[in-house]
Amino acid sequence: MKKINFDMSFLDETSNSKNFNKSRQSSTPSIDRSIVKWILIIVFIISVIAWNMYEDWKMEKINSLTQLALQYKETKNPSLSNVIKELSSLNHQNINITTKHIDDIFDKKRKQYIQALVKTNIEDDIIDENLFSKCLEIYFDGNEEAFNEAYVAEFFRQKASTIKELLSIWEDDPSAFVRVKDKYIKSLFNGNVEEFNEALDQALGFKNFTLVEQELPKNGIITNYTGKKAIAPFRIITSKYSSPTVDNYYIKLIDAKSEQLAVTIFVQSGSTIEVNVPIGTYKIRYAVGEKWYGEKELFGHFTSYNKSEELLDFIDKGYYVQGHSLVLYKVANGNFSTQPMNAKDF
Repeated sequence: MKKINFDMSFLDETSNSKNFNKSRQSSTPSIDRSIVKWILIIVFIISVIAWNMYEDWKMEKINSLTQLALQYKETKNPSLSNVIKELSSLNHQNINITTKHIDDIFDKKRKQYIQALVKTNIEDDIIDENLFSKCLEIYFDGNEEAFNEAYVAEFFRQKASTIKELLSIWEDDPSAFVRVKDKYIKSLFNGNVEEFNEALDQALGFKNFTLVEQELPKNGIITNYTGKKAIAPFRIITSKYSSPTVDNYYIKLIDAKSEQLAVTIFVQSGSTIEVNVPIGTYKIRYAVGEKWYGEKELFGHFTSYNKSEELLDFIDKGYYVQGHSLVLYKVANGNFSTQPMNAKDF
């Protein structure tokens, strides 16, 4: 039997219509809220753009008014007060605060002019006359005394800065230091080399540039402070291979009882010497270094100081005189110990 299907959907038209109307009624508020939401977003975006445009315009206006105020201040234009009022209004500031802000910028430009003048004088040994005249007339109202005071203050500031730069060059590249130092001796110290060296030493914190290298003393006793006859043998041995540097020795014999300096001896690097010293009991102090600057400065800042509290007895026993041999480098099974000491105690 053939099955027949009847279309009876028309029976649901009324109910479908009712459901459609009901669905439309319920979705209407949702659609309305979505539209409002997008309207608010668009309004917000437009507001942000408008605000940013206004802020950009405001900043440009403030910058242009600031430049105009500085120009009027330089030329002493009476319209300066009107510009400051407009600036105050834009910034929502008190007029006094705006005036101080303009004055601060003006002072900063004045310092920049002075810095430029000093720099050209130091580095090129010339002053830009046009820049000088402009600075004097505009920023100091022609008051040369006030200008000189500011110039001198800036000169000494840059002088101190230049000395530090020179010391940095000296530490990194001594040859470059030699090439540039003459220019700065001339411009900073009127050609006075001693003052230049003293300033470098002061900045360095120790003597170096004021020291004058001297010829190494000859091997042997420099001074016998006791006034006694030197009869006790004293042999001192150094080695060329004990250090990668050149080690010269300035030796002190200190009287063990009185703590007074008795004898000074010099031994050049790599030498072995034999001298006679007065009879007595001594402590040993010795300084080591390469370049010699005299008995006061010894080997300069790079001097190393050493001491031994062990006593050396030089005795006249009648039938012979007891002496000593001292080796001034590390040896296996050595019986004479030394230790570093402070320069002020040397």
